[in-house]
Amino acid sequence: MRTLTRLALLLLLPSVAFAQAAPGSIPPVATEPAPPGPLDIEIGYRTLSLKGNEDLYRTQINERRGIFIRSMTILTSEPRDISQIDRLRIDGTEIGPGSPASALRLEASRYSYYRLLFTWRRTNSFSALPAFANPLLEQGVITGQHTYDRRRDMMDAQLDLLPRAKITPFIGFGFRKLSGPGTSTFTTGTNEFQLSQSVEEREHEYRGGAYYDFGSVRGSITQGWRRLRSDQTWTLLSRDGNESDPVLNHPTFATAMQRDDHSRTRTPFTNAVFAAQVAPRIRLKASYVRYSAETDDEGTGDLAGSFISLPMLRFFNVMSERVSSSAKKTVTRGSGRAEVLVHKDVTLFAAYQNERRDIAGTGLLDTLYQETLNFDGLDKRDIEAILRSNSSIHRRSNLGLAGISFRAPGPLSLRFEARDDRQQLDVAKDLAEIVLPGNQWGTWDRHVKTLDGTASFMRGNVYLGASYRRDRANVAVFRSDFLDRDRARVRASWRRTKWFHASLSATETRQSNDRTDTALHAKSRQYGGDFEAIPWHAISFHGSVSRFTTDSRILIRHPETFITEPSIYAGRGTALDGGVTVTHGLFTFAANGGRFRNRGENPFTIRRATLHAGFSFPNSRAGMLLELARDKYSDTNASFSNYTASRAGIYATYRP
Repeated sequence: MRTLTRLALLLLLPSVAFAQAAPGSIPPVATEPAPPGPLDIEIGYRTLSLKGNEDLYRTQINERRGIFIRSMTILTSEPRDISQIDRLRIDGTEIGPGSPASALRLEASRYSYYRLLFTWRRTNSFSALPAFANPLLEQGVITGQHTYDRRRDMMDAQLDLLPRAKITPFIGFGFRKLSGPGTSTFTTGTNEFQLSQSVEEREHEYRGGAYYDFGSVRGSITQGWRRLRSDQTWTLLSRDGNESDPVLNHPTFATAMQRDDHSRTRTPFTNAVFAAQVAPRIRLKASYVRYSAETDDEGTGDLAGSFISLPMLRFFNVMSERVSSSAKKTVTRGSGRAEVLVHKDVTLFAAYQNERRDIAGTGLLDTLYQETLNFDGLDKRDIEAILRSNSSIHRRSNLGLAGISFRAPGPLSLRFEARDDRQQLDVAKDLAEIVLPGNQWGTWDRHVKTLDGTASFMRGNVYLGASYRRDRANVAVFRSDFLDRDRARVRASWRRTKWFHASLSATETRQSNDRTDTALHAKSRQYGGDFEAIPWHAISFHGSVSRFTTDSRILIRHPETFITEPSIYAGRGTALDGGVTVTHGLFTFAANGGRFRNRGENPFTIRRATLHAGFSFPNSRAGMLLELARDKYSDTNASFSNYTASRAGIYATYRP
């Protein structure tokens, strides 16, 4: 026990020291209940055999070879050699170079004095879709031009003082960092050029507050501050653009390009939650949220080469651009809710929420075109273009709702709710292109009425449930707004003692906006079923099948010609999954297989299979685990995206 405690301390001390320098807000890796023993660990090595498109495999799965800790829990209670700690717990998952996502959680506490929680998470995100923004496919080039390879580190530390008192103060500190390379494109001078990109973002969070619990009255108050700093740099990758044909007998190419953008954001925030049992049958709840984000952006860009500007009717060789902008977003939301138990099986409830969202910004774009010539080759001079904008959206929302919940002593339960949401929007001129009516700026009153009902029936081993929601709006302000929306859900399940369980579910959602300049219609359906059978205590079978369909249609406007045409998307997906698990003495065996196929606008098929075989040594807590996994991706329209990935892992385990 003493050796185990010292091992935990070795992990604790550097983690706490690092938390003081750089944590961030991360959910816990593992939660209660704690395992019965002090150590639970699974560590091993994974291999990878990949055939086909590596970029798409990393975009979708990104599991790599290497040694890593797949799961770990270290728990000590009342360690004799640490007088300041009553309980210490460390949890970890997927820690090591072979995993795209790693996490660590540490909790240390002393009864009635303090509770320290530290969490850390690292994710590696990769995206390189081969068919996206790739005008060279016809020439056999299969590398997408918009990619990123990012690493995100998030850490958070919070200290609660007097955790068992009626008032518990706390302080916390968080840190988030995002960095990594990428590629993008830049369009200018009638051509599009590929750029390399470098991003680094750092966010700090400081917060403090208190929890309070006086029996019938409880809640919390939090005051915090966030600071975000973002720096991005773009540089030219190739002098030749995506358009190789000369324009007006004039070739376009770039010899140098450099762009730097810097952004700074400051966000104070306040959260408050209150709940009270004011009478045996009356409960009140309230909450308040406010945050105000202020952002300042500065950017510079310098471009050299041979280019054409059709709006200016000129050739130019050098372009220098300076960008300066600022924005502020303030959100304030307050809500209250009352619940009254009028009968032991009947509850009436009502709530009100008021929300204000204010977004305002200014921008200045100063572009200098140097070494310009008109199309006749005369009149050499510099031309400066300056663009100023001042934009704002002010949204006010008043939401009221009332409902009733009825749960009879028998098998039936009902719930009904009605909502009324009145929104007022004020939109400034410079946001003209994103709103719909009239001259696309002004004031609108949007009124959304909602009816929502749920019914369920449960008797013996049978459960039936259904729900329906209807939303109606009087006006659409933004192109994404609906006028009519309906959603229906049904679910049924049946359990036959302990050896068989089956369920069915279906969901359908429809929304539309019949304005002639929008013509939005969208419908999605998803339905399926699953089962689990245990014919004998040592063997179990499970399986599921589901299907989804999506159809959406909306008018879009081409920016180069201003011609409108419908944008249509359809998806038809089917998923099958099944497996078997066998346990016999010291051996465990599990096999699973599945297939997902989409036959819509983007047809593809994913096939997956996994195999697990475990063995526990006799009279020991140690064991071994062998895992095999195979993923095969097939794309109907882009066969160069196909890949087959096989992974094998062997792990040593120690269970309590």
